[in-house]
Amino acid sequence: LGELPRAIELYEQSLAIKRETNNRPGQAATLNNLAIVYKALGELPRAIELYEQSLAIKRETNNRPGQADTLNNLGNVYQALGELPRAIELYEQSLAIFKETNNRPGQATTLCCMGTAHEAQGELSQALKCFEESLSICREGMARSVQADTLHNLAGLYLAKGDFVRAIEYYRDSLHRRAASWTKMKTDRERAALLQNMQNTAKGLETALLQDGQVESALLEADVWRARGLCETLCAPNM
Repeated sequence: LGELPRAIELYEQSLAIKRETNNRPGQAATLNNLAIVYKALGELPRAIELYEQSLAIKRETNNRPGQADTLNNLGNVYQALGELPRAIELYEQSLAIFKETNNRPGQATTLCCMGTAHEAQGELSQALKCFEESLSICREGMARSVQADTLHNLAGLYLAKGDFVRAIEYYRDSLHRRAASWTKMKTDRERAALLQNMQNTAKGLETALLQDGQVESALLEADVWRARGLCETLCAPNM
């Protein structure tokens, strides 16, 4: 978090120059980046304000791919605020543009986000539809980075429905895909986020195994994944 105020300072300097030179696409990109930083700081109303400024410019310049990205980002902020109907509305707008521009990875990401919003509203059938559609796109090889998250979300949904066998299958698949992505992580922040996600998925797997009556497997697999996470941390550079 200590680096974020400095990032804001630099982005604001960049934004001032882009406004001075009337670089509208550059302004939109910098506003979007500022919003990301404010969201990371937990200043969600400010993040919304900046995303909306970025979106307005992208509409003015007819940047359709950029509009889709920013709409998805706005949906994430509204979901974090608990305003789920508004989040879903924004995700649907984002998805429509991603489909229009045939952006399959974008579709997979937005469907995954939309699924979590529907699940949070208790709309499990809609959530399942979103997650399965997202996973289908991931399996085309178009959005591998989203696949582990979608598998994790599907597992949680099946766990809630009492389908422990499928929950276990999806949690295990998610864990293996998360582990396989370790070497692609470039920064300490990325590695820390991945380890947190692995721990969350391992905990879900442990719960599913216990619910299924597989007590020994639950304890063993939880220990294995915890040990693996510790090993990865100790071996990682600059961590």
